[in-house]
Amino acid sequence: MENLRRIVVCRAAFDIGSGSTKLQCSNCEVYIDATGLVVNTKLLDELYGIEIPVQFGADYKCSLDGNLSEDIQLKGISIFSELLSKARALGAVDFNAIATEVFRKAANGSSYLDKIRALGVPVTILTQEMEAELGFGSVQAVLIHTASPPALCVWDSGGALTIIAKSINYYFIIYIQRFSAFRCIIPDYKAISVR
Repeated sequence: MENLRRIVVCRAAFDIGSGSTKLQCSNCEVYIDATGLVVNTKLLDELYGIEIPVQFGADYKCSLDGNLSEDIQLKGISIFSELLSKARALGAVDFNAIATEVFRKAANGSSYLDKIRALGVPVTILTQEMEAELGFGSVQAVLIHTASPPALCVWDSGGALTIIAKSINYYFIIYIQRFSAFRCIIPDYKAISVR
């Protein structure tokens, strides 16, 4: 890439979900223009990946006050801290995290994520639509040479939501179903253009 500065960066990506916390560390090739803007990134190699069960969703569902318990928060911070240490030991210098459904719903979900941010890791709480698009895009990237987007349907059954996403004629269709121990809420349907 002409007139671009190329650097290799070790990045750590965290997924703080309703049923587990995941870490993926990878070396990435990053191209930066003269203004300092990142214009392209390419995954070079995956160094490490792990998923550790942390039952935030189950804890929230058992809550009488709509909060995550102190016990699950302490367990979550302990596991996250261990994963962060592992990422740093692998040479990671760029950190980002996403959080999902339970952190949108729990009254103290945002304050829990502030504890993660205090460790120096930016956290984005994903919307349901963002969760669906990320899951769909991840599968699409893996299958890019074997399935064309119109033929692809992705089922993501997480700790708090089941999401089915499909691309039809350049439109992205999302079916979202929330489950609980006692009731099933009527599903939401969303259609957004991806053109």
